[in-house]
Amino acid sequence: MKGIRLALAAGLLLAAQGCASAVQPLQRSELDALRERAEVRAVHVKSPTFKVLTIGKAVMIGALGGIGGGIAAMQMESEGKKMMAEQGLEDPALAVKERLATALESGLRLPKVIRVSDAMESDDVDGLARRFHGGLLLEVKTTSWLVGSLPGFAIPRKYGLTYEAQARLIRLDDRKVLWRSACDLPAHRAPTAAPLDDVRANSWAMLKVMLAQAAERCATHLTQHLLGSEPAVASASR
Repeated sequence: MKGIRLALAAGLLLAAQGCASAVQPLQRSELDALRERAEVRAVHVKSPTFKVLTIGKAVMIGALGGIGGGIAAMQMESEGKKMMAEQGLEDPALAVKERLATALESGLRLPKVIRVSDAMESDDVDGLARRFHGGLLLEVKTTSWLVGSLPGFAIPRKYGLTYEAQARLIRLDDRKVLWRSACDLPAHRAPTAAPLDDVRANSWAMLKVMLAQAAERCATHLTQHLLGSEPAVASASR
């Protein structure tokens, strides 16, 4: 029963943070027109707050619901913001954006890709079109990143990183999405897992390794899909 409650709590939390949009391959017929464009801007969208879903908080969210679940969720939000500030956690979307920008330059031979360093506050297409006055936009957005307990009965219990992101190539002049993809990397398939005390040790050094691994796996998948050699959503079996 506890395992069911933990899974439910994690699922509810991920759903609240967002899910990947419908996917769409890049049509080869669009490429010639893309190459005639002077430039592409590569941006990332401000991420949701990073969270650590401990056993105690998972039980409160999954079993108590209501006020108890709300209190646990608010605690995680507050703790996550503090961690991001104190530990300098870098949103994996920045590394993913760089890999995709490089793929546009070298793989699709687009002449000029400009990296925008500031995070966008929203992924609203109309707002982005107003800000950049048309043109092409590569947009990357982390939709969920959290460390949570893995299924099973290992003592001590192991924790892993769940990471989800989406990416789009948008022609802002007519608000048309030319390409869209997503990666969905669940914690139980992550290459690194450890007891929570180990993840926390040395200023969360292992967590930073987990984030780098997630960025690499997500970027590889999205780049391959952009270039036409991968399915649209990363398989959970990876």
